[in-house]
Amino acid sequence: MYKMAIEFDVSVMFHSENTYAPVGKVKYSHPLHINDLAIDYPYLKIVICHVGNP
Repeated sequence: MYKMAIEFDVSVMFHSENTYAPVGKVKYSHPLHINDLAIDYPYLKIVICHVGNP
């Protein structure tokens, strides 16, 4: 999917804040987890949405 996004020159968006679900774990929404993806796909356009909490 990421290679296709690069090929078609489109951005990939990730939600990175609290979840609406009471069972959602905030630890999985930390933007640092996207770092590996950015390193592996340096030409991928990444948009991190709603950065701020925690």
